[in-house]
Amino acid sequence: MRLDTAPPRRASRVNAGMILGVLAWVQFGAMAVTGENRAFLEAQKRPAFKITDPVGLVADEGEKAKQRRAGADLHAAIMQARADGAKQFRVSPGEYRFANMKSLRFEGLEDFTIDATGATFWFERDMKDVAANPPGLELVECKDITLKGVSIDFDPPLYMQAMIVRVDHGENAFEVDVDEGFPVVDELPGGQMTAYRAGGEFIPQAVLRHLGTTKIAARRLKVRFDPSMRRVVEGSHDKALAAAWQGKNLVRVGDYLAIIFRRGRSIHVDRCERITLEDATLYASPGMGILETGGQGGSTYRRVKLIRKPGTRRLHAGMADAFHSALTARGPTIEECEFSFNSDDMINLHGFFTLVCHRYCPRKLVVFPMRYNPYRVGGKIAFYDFSSVEPQGQATITAVEPLEDAALAEKAKRLPEEMRILAYKGDPYVITLDRDVAAAERSIADTFNYNAPGFVIRNCYFHDTMGRALLLNGASDGLVENNVYERMYGGIRVYMESWFYMEGGFPRNVRVVGNRLTDIGGPALGDADQPVQAAIYVGMVPRPNRMRKSKPLANIEIANNVIERPDRQPIIVTYTRGAKIRGNRIVRPHDRSGPLGLDVGSKYYGKSLRSAIYVAVSNDADVRDNTVVDPDGYCTDGPVDIGPMTENVTVE
Repeated sequence: MRLDTAPPRRASRVNAGMILGVLAWVQFGAMAVTGENRAFLEAQKRPAFKITDPVGLVADEGEKAKQRRAGADLHAAIMQARADGAKQFRVSPGEYRFANMKSLRFEGLEDFTIDATGATFWFERDMKDVAANPPGLELVECKDITLKGVSIDFDPPLYMQAMIVRVDHGENAFEVDVDEGFPVVDELPGGQMTAYRAGGEFIPQAVLRHLGTTKIAARRLKVRFDPSMRRVVEGSHDKALAAAWQGKNLVRVGDYLAIIFRRGRSIHVDRCERITLEDATLYASPGMGILETGGQGGSTYRRVKLIRKPGTRRLHAGMADAFHSALTARGPTIEECEFSFNSDDMINLHGFFTLVCHRYCPRKLVVFPMRYNPYRVGGKIAFYDFSSVEPQGQATITAVEPLEDAALAEKAKRLPEEMRILAYKGDPYVITLDRDVAAAERSIADTFNYNAPGFVIRNCYFHDTMGRALLLNGASDGLVENNVYERMYGGIRVYMESWFYMEGGFPRNVRVVGNRLTDIGGPALGDADQPVQAAIYVGMVPRPNRMRKSKPLANIEIANNVIERPDRQPIIVTYTRGAKIRGNRIVRPHDRSGPLGLDVGSKYYGKSLRSAIYVAVSNDADVRDNTVVDPDGYCTDGPVDIGPMTENVTVE
């Protein structure tokens, strides 16, 4: 491990030489990109955002009617071509409109290509129900389907875009004027919003929550915000915080809010296998941009974008995760994609933990899946205590039977509510094992399947979100390579989502290599974020929020990444066996937490973290050839800090 020095912003506490390591650099303006990332380079060519541009909707009612007729005919034409034995269908360039909350749905389609290059699919909602749940494009139980070149948009827009005209500090409220091109919902329940400058810049914050809207005038609303937001609002902010962020975090009069509805999704790939989506552009998404659920998976997403529509004044693009995959037997390949300006995480790949609902004996248990049956005779299953996450044994399944006992079935379905976790929607089963295990009621189990294994995320550009860069909540045997991440609240997290969602199992055999992460972190972190305050985090977050001794994650590699100006800790690795942290270059760690003297994780780790790399509760970790550029000396615990409950950690 080496420390570099650069011209300091104040006196530096470290002196060291320089090592360039194994990183290759491509210069683009003032920015450095690891390797070649075409998605990033192409995004720089896009026209600058202008708040004076049109909204980008079709205004002429006669033209809309024509597009609706074209949309109504399209599905029938595609299905007729398939019935006639065709292997492909070319959609004529133009606009196709799907009205009255109707999706474009294909079910059971196999071995077929749809080339929609030059076509835009519009999905409509009635203005009287603008906060409804539009379904978008749906592929259900399809196999070996390729969809090329399509653009997807929604009409009317999926959120209220409103300029702040007044801040009412007494009532913790904004008064806003809703843009004429966007819908108005007079009485919207509480929800999320994202803040932007009039020039289009994302204002770096965590999730901004409002408590509801009320009408003041025709297009003027009062938006009551959570009192915790007072520190980010003009006139009641922390001056030191504002100085550390150079004012980039403040929300002021004249700024804009995207007040979202968060419904539906643009594309749903449900119980499918080997779908290919390429050269597609999502200009809006009502919820998830792309949602994968169930099935054999193994789909490919190449050069797919979730972006603002160029030449329009729409500030926001996605109302939830850009890409979300749950319960697929094989993970997706996501290549040369760009996801941006959305309201939650960029990518989340996961399965779910199984619940143990009843124990007949050490080899016979009642188990409850989240949705689909993941239990297979001959399959492995590992058990853990729900709270301590201590292992309770691993076995091979020798028999699987539906649960016939009605009373036990009802008990199983009540258990998630009693445990204060997400409701499970599957059916309970009785499994028999080849050996004794210590699992009991309320234990959790990892079935080692249907968690997006074998995923690849490569050569993509992700930027500008109040969510997290990547959640690998159970996905294993995967690669995250040569991506660019910029301006996000949270970084790459190889961990399980909070125990409420029960996303799992435990990630294993994951490589995070050659990525660049710039300006990761935000100024508002609560206690729930105590463990994960890092640009790259490896670990888990069971309830209650305290350190454990268990080490269920394995073989996570973090190598040759560039981490620039992280808000707090650059790298945290916990609860892991066989981690490799090699050849990373970290520039200006603790860029905001350092000058502010902010606490970084002391409620969880027992100390405020002040290093570039922190390793705790881990065995057999290899930390070497990393470079830290710390001109201000904020890494007072050194470049590498080894925490408690570690064994055989090598640092060079």
